[in-house]
Amino acid sequence: MPLKENWHRKLGHSNNKVLEKVLKICNVKTPSHDQFSFCEACQFGKLHLLPFKSSSSHVKEPLELIHNDVQGPVPILSPSNFKYYVLFIDDYNRFT
Repeated sequence: MPLKENWHRKLGHSNNKVLEKVLKICNVKTPSHDQFSFCEACQFGKLHLLPFKSSSSHVKEPLELIHNDVQGPVPILSPSNFKYYVLFIDDYNRFT
């Protein structure tokens, strides 16, 4: 991994101006050919999601419509060593 890219990550994905300034203040020498211009994590952080479409369901009481989702396997186990999680959301009141 190039030196500037490594420092970019260590400094919280700071922009090039900040990165150059900090490295200069700290007397960190980087090779002139070590140019850093692309960070995949920074690009993913700039993605914008489109808004959800308006729902066509109109429930009139709790538990009439329940949404669920399964997550896993997760990289860090729960205290009880669970790898998967199930989430239930009531459409009426958004109770989880």
